[in-house]
Amino acid sequence: MKKAKLAKFRELRKKKGINLDTVAKELNVSKAYISMVETGKRSLDYQMAINMARIFNSTPDELFLDDMNK
Repeated sequence: MKKAKLAKFRELRKKKGINLDTVAKELNVSKAYISMVETGKRSLDYQMAINMARIFNSTPDELFLDDMNK
């Protein structure tokens, strides 16, 4: 998956009151990794996108498609 600033994911995460630590623990990755993915400094593979979307009972397309097309 190409690098993208995942603003929608970050917005939903903050709106739900979920911090980076919680997401990192849920996904078994570092807090820094999630931060870098959200800001586009690190690429995101499709499996991780699926895992991230599951946090919101969503699909990767619903969370990330708009950001990827910019």
